[in-house]
Amino acid sequence: GRVLWSWMASLIDTLFLLGISCLFCWVFAKVMQTSTFSVFRDLQIMGRSMGVLGLLGFIFITASWFYMVILRGLFGSSIGEWACDLRLGAPDDEEKEYFILKVIFRATLVITTGLITLPLLSLITGKDIAGQICGLRLVSLK
Repeated sequence: GRVLWSWMASLIDTLFLLGISCLFCWVFAKVMQTSTFSVFRDLQIMGRSMGVLGLLGFIFITASWFYMVILRGLFGSSIGEWACDLRLGAPDDEEKEYFILKVIFRATLVITTGLITLPLLSLITGKDIAGQICGLRLVSLK
């Protein structure tokens, strides 16, 4: 149950983040007074040309990490989790001193495993594996 709802929440969050990433790219191009993609064609990060898709992927992954840490740290859930009546930990967990560190650890763990690996393993096993590893599980509000 909860793992399937977690996938739905992830889908909502992914669509939201894709929209924000595209909006960022569009605004950046308008500020630079160029076409949307030409500004990214020659952009280099750490001496390597990333290309448009590489840059969009980099922006998406970076935005995902900040999105998850900030929203979960402040509100206990992302927009997708809120829509699916899920949250990280019980409401009293937010008051514990290491809550934000656990949120950071969980977000880093999920992103460094490719954003799909741990959620897919969780779906297969029916358990919140990232929650078991970092000590901060998704709980249902229902």
